[in-house]
Amino acid sequence: MREQIEQDKKSNERAGFSIKSLEQEQRISEKLTNEKEITVNELKAVYEEKKAMHNASLEKQKVMQSTFARKRDEMYQLSKSQEIKQIQLTTIKQELEKTATDDNSQIENLAGFEDKLQLIKSQLDKENKAFESLKSEEAAHLAKQEETSRMQELIREELTQVNRKLDAKSNEFQLTKSLVDNLEGFPEAIKFLRKNSQWGKNMPLLSDIITTDEKYRVTIENFLENYMNYYVVDNDTEAIAAVKLLSDSGKGKAHFFVLERFEKFRASQNKLFPDAVAATEIIEYDSKYAPLVAYLLDDVYIFAGDIHQVPKNAGRNIYHRKWEIYRSKVYHFWWFSWVI
Repeated sequence: MREQIEQDKKSNERAGFSIKSLEQEQRISEKLTNEKEITVNELKAVYEEKKAMHNASLEKQKVMQSTFARKRDEMYQLSKSQEIKQIQLTTIKQELEKTATDDNSQIENLAGFEDKLQLIKSQLDKENKAFESLKSEEAAHLAKQEETSRMQELIREELTQVNRKLDAKSNEFQLTKSLVDNLEGFPEAIKFLRKNSQWGKNMPLLSDIITTDEKYRVTIENFLENYMNYYVVDNDTEAIAAVKLLSDSGKGKAHFFVLERFEKFRASQNKLFPDAVAATEIIEYDSKYAPLVAYLLDDVYIFAGDIHQVPKNAGRNIYHRKWEIYRSKVYHFWWFSWVI
């Protein structure tokens, strides 16, 4: 009975660790999912804005086309009226010529015809001016229509680019989610502990607890490359429990940073020279992990300028953002490892 009770206790502890491991994995997956959803939503908002602009341009073009058609009809009417007036003017001239040969008794009629002729000439001048004005308006409307068409084409191209980016981000989101869910690229021991309900649910890797801006990410990951898959645990007991799980299951080796071993460490970096940025200033992390981060990255600087500007007596860890390590020291970490 005592042996059975001990076995049941161990079983319960393993089940608890497994539950914690699954909860941690779920939180990480939810964080990545939320970040990708925010990106997708931002691209959708840009798409909707461009789509609204495109629709507005279409409506504007319809109004301009309608105005153009109306002005064209008006110009046609003026042109017809001008032709009629010209015919009338020709007729009057013929009548005047005929009247000139008539008897002097027709002088009064001739004066009346001249008045009528002047009136018609005045009306014709007004209509000619109106016709010229309509021609100018037509030219302006054509120019505006061409500009609207050009803007529509630009908006259409922007919409196409936004759609492509949206599709790319959606695919990237699905791929990232799949990789997180399946722990692609992680060693077998890491996968085993992360999925084991007895231990790994709440235990983060070093890569889980630190983030940085995109322009520094590759540099930091390269610098800490050998330690990114180390588990971060609070004490020796948690690390030993994981080692025992791996030993009992024959799942290989894993490495651990034990936080209680780093409690005395604090960051002490100062700016060395222009273009040097302290690594601890560009890393985001929970305050709980500050001593570990201080130990890993204290005296480490990211440098983006001319490498000849680095003082020869700096004696620090200088890591160029685009090139290789220029000057570095060797770290000695407190960790557990277990090899089967």
